[in-house]
Amino acid sequence: MKKRIAIFASGSGSNAQKIMEHFKRSPEAEVVLILTNNPQAYVLQRADNFEIPSHIFTRSEFYDTDAVIKLLKNLQVDLIVLAGFLARACTATTCIMPCLTRKKKNQALPSIL
Repeated sequence: MKKRIAIFASGSGSNAQKIMEHFKRSPEAEVVLILTNNPQAYVLQRADNFEIPSHIFTRSEFYDTDAVIKLLKNLQVDLIVLAGFLARACTATTCIMPCLTRKKKNQALPSIL
């Protein structure tokens, strides 16, 4: 069964595009979602070019609700890739993990790459 990848990006998406290209015809994994907190991010156009769904979320939606977690779980995401997402504001261990694990103790969550 293919691993399902979600990519968090907040800018042009050049790294995200390389990942989408790499897994486009891969038997091992597929990119199933692009997430961003920037409605002007060019990564949204890149996702559209690859016919990959995208989701724009607000700071409040990310930090104060479980909406992003629910989306990842509904899409059965196995792996999360941080492709330039919040590079200046936080790291995976100080920002993404606490947000994903908040209120979700004892539940399986995607791995972060």
